Amino acid sequence: MKLTINQEYLKRHLFVTILMLGLGAWFAYDGIVTYPRMSAAELYTSIEKSAPPEDMTTEALAQFKDQKTKTQYGFALLSLLAGAIVGTNLLKSYRFSFEYDDALNMVINGKKYTKDDIAEVDRAQWKSKKIAVLKMKDGAKVTLDAWHHNGVLNLETLV
Repeated sequence: MKLTINQEYLKRHLFVTILMLGLGAWFAYDGIVTYPRMSAAELYTSIEKSAPPEDMTTEALAQFKDQKTKTQYGFALLSLLAGAIVGTNLLKSYRFSFEYDDALNMVINGKKYTKDDIAEVDRAQWKSKKIAVLKMKDGAKVTLDAWHHNGVLNLETLV
């Protein structure tokens, strides 16, 4: 038997990855292209939906533009970072390979193990989240998460 990626998990996390990367690109485009092309007064009007106050100095408008541009850079960085983190974790889950038979002979990411190679099973999160961690005698740690992979619940006798 082989664990497979949970399609609901895959779709949700892929959506979040695409959304965050898309938002990051949008924010970066605004900060790098759109905002620099606009005058400070145009940017103020675009964001605030009204003309700048008459007593607002040119220097204050320039500071407003600078602050809003830096904000776009910050949003871009945070969005791209979030997309990269979620996407990397999704890729890691997608590439995880776990095969086993009825005797609990296992092939984990290409490496063969037997039931006797398991030093400990951490069941602390099994009841609440259906997550178990196998600690192997060679020092490897394998996290089995039923939200990430179909087939983990079939290992209930192990965990």
